[in-house]
Amino acid sequence: MGFFQDFLQVVTDHPEAMVVFGITAASLAVILLFSRLNEDLSRRIAERTQVLNRTNRQLEKVTRLTEKQVRERTKELDANVKKLSETDAALMNMISDLNRVNKELRTLDAMKDEFLNVTTHELKTPITPIKIQSQLWLDGAYGRISKEQRHSFEIVLRNAERLSNLIDDLTTISKLQTQKLKFNFRKTRVDRLVKQVVSDYQRQAQKKKIRLGANLPNRLSPVLGDEQRLLQVLANLVDNAVKFTERGNVTVSAEHSGDQVIVRVADTGIGIPEQASHRLFSKFFQADQSITRKYGGTGLGLAICKAIVEKHGGEIGFSSAPGKGTTFSFSLPLFKKRGKKKG
Repeated sequence: MGFFQDFLQVVTDHPEAMVVFGITAASLAVILLFSRLNEDLSRRIAERTQVLNRTNRQLEKVTRLTEKQVRERTKELDANVKKLSETDAALMNMISDLNRVNKELRTLDAMKDEFLNVTTHELKTPITPIKIQSQLWLDGAYGRISKEQRHSFEIVLRNAERLSNLIDDLTTISKLQTQKLKFNFRKTRVDRLVKQVVSDYQRQAQKKKIRLGANLPNRLSPVLGDEQRLLQVLANLVDNAVKFTERGNVTVSAEHSGDQVIVRVADTGIGIPEQASHRLFSKFFQADQSITRKYGGTGLGLAICKAIVEKHGGEIGFSSAPGKGTTFSFSLPLFKKRGKKKG
């Protein structure tokens, strides 16, 4: 564009040159306008070029930084993938080990059940004649015995009963765990069961000089239950109530509550420590070892009661105040004509 600018300069400085070149004033104005537009356009192009160059440098810088970050992230990702692969392999090994240990535990559990069944059977076989013979001596079937002999036979009979109860509890809890305990659900009169258990434990209560009684409504609807298992629950709760009550009374009551019957065994005994309440129905749990040594027990009774009540579709719970007494309660569904079920 240098020649064109020089030409405009000559024409501008020497107007007479316009005549020589045959240029009119209008043409010159157009040429001047075009020249200015060209200069402005060149300036803008130069500015845009500078902006583009600057932007391009920034983009190159960002690109280099991004590529660096991508490489770093890719490296981290590869490391994480490697760690995950190692963790996955370790986890699979752990699962394999757990499966193996679980299989071994099932085998040991089956062996334990078999051992328990054989042991309880072998232990129970001699206990029955020991109890019978001891009772016969105490009843005078073999003649009169001295006071010392009577005391000895009472000790033998009492401990034979304890061992027999322990064997029964071990057998029951084992069968409950393996789902082998059979239930015969049918129409059952809870009031009759309550009266039977209260009668059975009267002698034990009288020895401790505590009152044992029943508080039952005139008419109590039958429930759907297994009589022998419910007797086991009632006997266990009443036995505990009498055992842990030194003075006062033990009362067994029952009442309707909607489509259920609620049975309660209340005593004025030593109560249950608050810290032991959440584990009371756990197997082999004893609230206080000193109490266990004094009163005896295996820690299985309440666990068995809970399992039996739940098998009936009911719930069991308790409320207690240390030093004032405890009330155990459990619910049982009412009997319905089509409510019979298999255990």
